[in-house]
Amino acid sequence: MFRRPPPGARRKPNVKKTNKQRKKTCDSCSPEEDPSEENALSERLIYRTIRTAMAIEEIIRQLTCSGCSFDYYFHRTAAGAEVDLVLEGDFGLIPVEIKHTQTVDPRKLRSLKDFVQERRCRMGLVINNDLTPRLYDENIVGLPFAYV
Repeated sequence: MFRRPPPGARRKPNVKKTNKQRKKTCDSCSPEEDPSEENALSERLIYRTIRTAMAIEEIIRQLTCSGCSFDYYFHRTAAGAEVDLVLEGDFGLIPVEIKHTQTVDPRKLRSLKDFVQERRCRMGLVINNDLTPRLYDENIVGLPFAYV
């Protein structure tokens, strides 16, 4: 968010730009007024974090209301691959990956596939914004968030 400097504050010196620098910025706007890519990126990251937390909370709430006993945790490997939620209970071990797109690229499910194979899980879940359930792999099922 852009904030104007207080009165009497020093302004940046007027520096002559090269042609390459002029192409990067808008001629009608000063660089201070352009929303930076970092702010847009951090806003998207915050939005995704909130949506992920909301989906995890809803899954846990539904399982708690059903009366089954279970534990839940987050899984990350040393290499940085992660699974958003792992449910462990009488039903076995179920890894859950939450995606914010309507269509999920199978390459983005690599950490989930690896987890399912290593732990020999019956299935893994992908929660996304799709309209209908999908089968991504023989052990990976996609469910729309609305079904949760």
